[in-house]
Amino acid sequence: MGLLYRLRWVALSFVGFAALFFTYIKLLDPQLVYMHQHPVFFFENRFLHEYISYPGGIVEYLNAFFMQWYFSSTLGALILCLVLLLNVIMIRALLKVISPVRSWTGSEFLMILPLALHQLRYDATLTPLLCSLIVLAGLYFTLSSTRTYGMIGLFALVNAAIYYIGAGTNLIYALLFLILMRPRSQTVRLTISLIFAAYTAALPYFYRLFTSTDPRNWYTALLPRSTSLSGDGLVLIFWLILIVFLLLGRFMRHPERRLENNKGERSALWGYVMFAGAVVSFIVLAPMLIDVRYRSVLRVNVAAEKRDWTSILAILQRHPVNHRLSNLQLYRALYFTQQLGDQLFSYENVEQQDGLYRNDRISYDYALEYCDLLLDLGNINGAQHRAYEAMAVEGESPRVLRRLVLIHLAKEEYHAAEKYLLRLLQTNRYKEWSRNLLVGCRARNCQDAVVRSLRTHRLG
Repeated sequence: MGLLYRLRWVALSFVGFAALFFTYIKLLDPQLVYMHQHPVFFFENRFLHEYISYPGGIVEYLNAFFMQWYFSSTLGALILCLVLLLNVIMIRALLKVISPVRSWTGSEFLMILPLALHQLRYDATLTPLLCSLIVLAGLYFTLSSTRTYGMIGLFALVNAAIYYIGAGTNLIYALLFLILMRPRSQTVRLTISLIFAAYTAALPYFYRLFTSTDPRNWYTALLPRSTSLSGDGLVLIFWLILIVFLLLGRFMRHPERRLENNKGERSALWGYVMFAGAVVSFIVLAPMLIDVRYRSVLRVNVAAEKRDWTSILAILQRHPVNHRLSNLQLYRALYFTQQLGDQLFSYENVEQQDGLYRNDRISYDYALEYCDLLLDLGNINGAQHRAYEAMAVEGESPRVLRRLVLIHLAKEEYHAAEKYLLRLLQTNRYKEWSRNLLVGCRARNCQDAVVRSLRTHRLG
């Protein structure tokens, strides 16, 4: 019965979390983060040699391999479900210090804050999901007697495969928790904690041996990160509140408060009070950590990728134009909806936002967006030059190859277009799109609406 009981709660936790994840992803729209895709052609020798030719390249290779499925397919959804389910189990291990099943030690308490801060390094748009994770974790460790610490190791491996920058730290934390959860003396646990603290402090200098990055910059990877200026302070406030609840549980836990019919395994008062306080704190603070500006820029660029100009105007009517990319896409949307002369000054715009056409350095940093602008103007050759600049910056990513396909089809260079279409067939995001275009490309008769428009308005 013990095994069936454990399997039941593991299954219920996974089903419940899967429902939560798909509900959240429905609201979030995973396409908001499509721009973070890396090159995905991993089964060609030249790409493998390119990655392993420099220190740290193999780690980037593995990260890119997983990232191609991460946000844009059913498999990606399942991977993310697994990762976050394992986070539930990890957070359950953290929350064991709240539940008075057993007394907790100082070394375990010292690990709460840095591990929690590391978990908050997830993308800012996932912060509300972490809030829901805390609720699920509380339900999980309250109702289940499972102690599957082996899952923490699996958690570390999956995270190491997907989050390559934080993977090493994540792996160390997970392994350290496995060690700390074992019945060892207080001296041994404290010694392990001190060794880990020394390792964390020296980690940036180890990286310095393999990269040209200033070691001081690596410390930021060990701190809470949010793209919102006000988010960092709110994160610290939340963890201060959590520490207060933990201290209350430490100093106000008495044997007489335990229920006799529960065999001393749970406090009827303080365990639930502290857990409720942590959940409420997360619920209140998590929405404040979403960077609305960054999210709106992503949404605008995704809409531009789809050439959904009305959606761009709707987004920018709700949020001020406070980024040069939003500024560019606003002009494009007004132009294609024939409102450029009438509505240009009706949108709130932040001062000192240079357009891409006014600054050569910016145009190089945003080469792909500049390529789109030149395509709109009919300058096919100039757009091709910018597309190759974008390829030099980010490699043969799917979004760069898509522009090159359109450019070569507009110039009726079918062999070059077919070469890039075959590469795009290996991706998830543009597989269907490239398959449809490949038929017309091989027939030398492409009737795609965008390609026909480029040919009609071509100036050079």
